[in-house]
Amino acid sequence: MSYQSVQKKKKYFQKVLSLSAVDVNIQRTYDTEDLFGYDATLYGQLFMNFNVSMIMDFVIHPYELEPFNIDFEVELPDVEEWLQGIKIKFRKVDMGKQWQMFNKEVYGIDVPPVFDYDTFIRECVRPEYQPQALMQKYKKLIVGESFFGMAFVDPVLVREFIRSTSFRLFLNRMDYERYKKIIDDIVQKTGIDRSVAEGIFNRIMSQMNIAFQNLVLGFNILGVSRLSPRASPEAKVRVPTYRRITYDVKYHKLSEPQIGFILGLTPLGQGLLLPKGFYYRIPFHHSPAYWTPKFLHFVYWKIQRLKSRYRCTAIAFANYQRIEEMMDFYKNERADQWFSLYNYREHIENLVDNYLNSKKVSVDTFKRNLYKRAVLMLVGYKKKHHKWGYKMFEYMDDETFKEWWVSYWVRQGLDEDILRDLYQRFERVIKITREQTREIGKRLRKIRYRLASYMK
Repeated sequence: MSYQSVQKKKKYFQKVLSLSAVDVNIQRTYDTEDLFGYDATLYGQLFMNFNVSMIMDFVIHPYELEPFNIDFEVELPDVEEWLQGIKIKFRKVDMGKQWQMFNKEVYGIDVPPVFDYDTFIRECVRPEYQPQALMQKYKKLIVGESFFGMAFVDPVLVREFIRSTSFRLFLNRMDYERYKKIIDDIVQKTGIDRSVAEGIFNRIMSQMNIAFQNLVLGFNILGVSRLSPRASPEAKVRVPTYRRITYDVKYHKLSEPQIGFILGLTPLGQGLLLPKGFYYRIPFHHSPAYWTPKFLHFVYWKIQRLKSRYRCTAIAFANYQRIEEMMDFYKNERADQWFSLYNYREHIENLVDNYLNSKKVSVDTFKRNLYKRAVLMLVGYKKKHHKWGYKMFEYMDDETFKEWWVSYWVRQGLDEDILRDLYQRFERVIKITREQTREIGKRLRKIRYRLASYMK
């Protein structure tokens, strides 16, 4: 191990894993808590409301949608776990359990731990419109209920695109042109119907612009959105669409841009023809604070829980370390884990450097780094387990993923022939690296919990 490598490992330890690093990072969470709260409220609510549109447009269960279904409970370890360096535990909470907890805490009522399409319709849609909405679910295959030839099953890639990947790509590229191009590439390479992509794209753009151009109680936050003209019964939002036509859309209620059919924005077969009155059910309970659709209160409740966990961040980064490990970096297994992953990254980058040098490819430093990032994407996009929204890439077959990858990086200005040659030369190395780094990422956690169980 070279001196430079040791210094990198030591620097990571001092910034993230040491006792002093934990103290500093805890203080940083206090300093940045208001900034995180702002982003969580604005973008968390926005993306979860994107998900609500998918429930009605594509008849998808709420528990399948990301990031809508993500929630965790924070727990303290027992003595045996603490001795093995487990400082904090995060337990994923099932969507049905979230719904049950929300109803108990906010409305004071007991409900079953189920939050599927039927439950959403019964709880969030006015009773007179529920029969029609519930009939929509029979478009999808239900074993024992659907009729042959009258229902369909979503292809895996299409389903993953609808339920999470389309939103993850927007989160990564929150810009009209860049998001449009990446969606076009996916449609072309995967065979996803263009109307599906168009519907999702226009829903995202309309609600994104509403968040900044209008003020809708229960949906926007003060200081970001703008009030509609005085005494106006409607709001107006400018929406750039998938077909590059910009419309000034007028609406009276949030349900219209969220789940309604709007000419020019909503493809045929998606969206609902909404009544003039309220479509969403308003649960009138104890105070005017509840005079919003129930799912909006559920979204707000989830955002508050997300914000409450922010102070655990520094402790989570320092997890799976015994006290003696936090005092000396050469004893620290977490530092070893990070360094092993870093070595894989450095190895891939060196392979790309050697290839470009051997081929005498004339590229500047910026493009050389882009080629490195491109090959690293081949490793990372199919193995992410700490981030939502990447399952579609994991389910892609190798040829489809390669074609999408080449197209993506050609748009960044890289040479197509070089990209294809890099893929062909390093394909075996990439697959091995992907599996080995996935295992390294999980190994330490498994070992610490196993050792704790032996002590009990």
